[in-house]
Amino acid sequence: MTAAAPHPHFLLNHSSIDTLNTNGFIQIAFVVPNLRDAMDEYTQRLGISPWHLLEHIEQSEGLYRGKSNAIDLSVALGFCGSTMFELIQQHCSTPSVFNAKGFGFHHFGFGTETFDRECRLRKNQGDRMIYSARTPRGGRLAIFDSPSQSPLIEVLEMKEATKVFYHNLHRASYHSEESNIVIERAIKP
Repeated sequence: MTAAAPHPHFLLNHSSIDTLNTNGFIQIAFVVPNLRDAMDEYTQRLGISPWHLLEHIEQSEGLYRGKSNAIDLSVALGFCGSTMFELIQQHCSTPSVFNAKGFGFHHFGFGTETFDRECRLRKNQGDRMIYSARTPRGGRLAIFDSPSQSPLIEVLEMKEATKVFYHNLHRASYHSEESNIVIERAIKP
């Protein structure tokens, strides 16, 4: 990876360094064909650094459209201001929520401490849960689509370990002078 471009001034709001809101909109996600190339591009174009890379996560507990969905994927997480970017590369051809739409924008992510309530509200609005799984930190996630074909929505359970991880990654983005990749092996929940 090449060195990070300086953060464009308009992307940083230093007053928000310690006030990351993990309850509500937090993330925008993209499916990419090559994770390392995408990290390099997003670093150069948006100043995102460092990236936290989780390689070959086995989503063995995943359910896609109600059926078991064991897939192999890698994920990179980084911040641009207060918005987390998630880059996703699926390494297998198993049908999943991550390869159903092709490459590009995939979903908006929302954090919540009341996961079951948020999922019920989405279902009551007519949204359909098309994918569910556990995160490497043990929290639950669910991805919903809607009859109106609006963007996919991911609901992320904000357990304490997840909030601490996101806050630390967010804080690191304000102090990064170059592109750092932190590699973490997938942890089974």
